[in-house]
Parts: sequence; structure tokens; C-alpha cells
Amino acid sequence: MSEDVSELLTAVGCRPRIVVGHSAGAGIAAKMVLDGRIDPEALVGVNPSLVPPTRMPMPPVVERLARPFVQGQAFAGFWAQFGKVEWVIRRMIASTGSTIPESHMTCYRTIARHSAQVHAALTMMSNWRPEQLVSGFGDLRERVGAIGLIAGERDAWIPEAEVRGVAARIPGARLVTVPAGHLAPEECPDRVAELIRTAVREDRPGA
Repeated sequence: MSEDVSELLTAVGCRPRIVVGHSAGAGIAAKMVLDGRIDPEALVGVNPSLVPPTRMPMPPVVERLARPFVQGQAFAGFWAQFGKVEWVIRRMIASTGSTIPESHMTCYRTIARHSAQVHAALTMMSNWRPEQLVSGFGDLRERVGAIGLIAGERDAWIPEAEVRGVAARIPGARLVTVPAGHLAPEECPDRVAELIRTAVREDRPGA
């Protein structure tokens, strides 16, 4: 994914000075920095997925055996049909620890009913291996002027304690929290935007 995003940036002639990533997006951005694909002045991770999850849904051995099934088109099609059931979507959103507007729920209903989108999401999540990022934490600060991390106090997918642990391992990283779940940008967009601006300005006085 980091390669694909890099190719897109090259194609449109974009060289971002500030990069913000939510959840897995923060991991992809960090990977791009470590691979020398981007050289932003500031990197901000919101509910960032940068380390292996502390809460595994199933034992590693079982997870490896189930991975081919989860990544299959048939399973995606099944989930897309299952995703038409209202309580399934609401249960999934509730599992993030977030409360979002009803208009946003409509968007999630639409996404969950498209098997191609579901297949892409399941494949990404079942292949997510942030271990390679951990060894590069020390290099991030040398390559990026400002590093900010925003954690949701109610995040049930990436707990606040996990993000605090990441912040402690990245030299110079600044951590702030928001009273939200994993979907913090949807719950309190103004507050998240304010924190992003603050994180950037503190290391770029003229911004």
C-alpha cells in the first residue's frame, strides 16, 4: 500500500509537507517515511496502528490458518450480505468505542454491502504486520521534524495505553488524547483538526 500511495503521489506531482494518517493510515505513512518515499516536515497519527495489537481476536496459530478463508472472495461476499443486517453494522461501529452521527452510519451501510470493498478491507487487516515499523521508531524522528500522536480515550480497537507506549518509543513524539473512540475524526473533527494544527505549529513556528 505504501508503494501504491507513493506511485499516486508521483503521478499527480504531489510532495506533501504535512502527512496525517488515521489508524492503519498512520502505519502506511510511517512506512513511506522509513522507505524514503516521502519526507514530510510533520507526521501526525490519529488512533495510529503502529505496533502489533495487544488484543488478539484469536490465537496466532488459529489466525494463520483462518487467514486464507478470511481473504477469500466468497467470505467477502458472505459478509457483504450479512452487512445488510442493521444490527451487524451498529455492533461493528459500537465495537470501536465511538458514537457517530446517523448520517455516517448510512455511509458504513453502503460500504459494508459492496463485496469488493469488504474484500479489500479484510485482506488488509488480515495481512497487517506493523512489526517492521517498530524497528524504525528511532529513525522516524531523524527523518521528520514533528511527530504527533492522537489517542482516543475510549478507543476499543487501539487502546490509549498502546499509543502511549508507542509515543514513549519514538524520540520526540508528542501525545495528546481526545474523549473519543477509534473513529475520533468523525466524533470530534474540530478538536482533532485543532490538535493537528497545534502539533505542526509547535515544531514549525512560522506555520
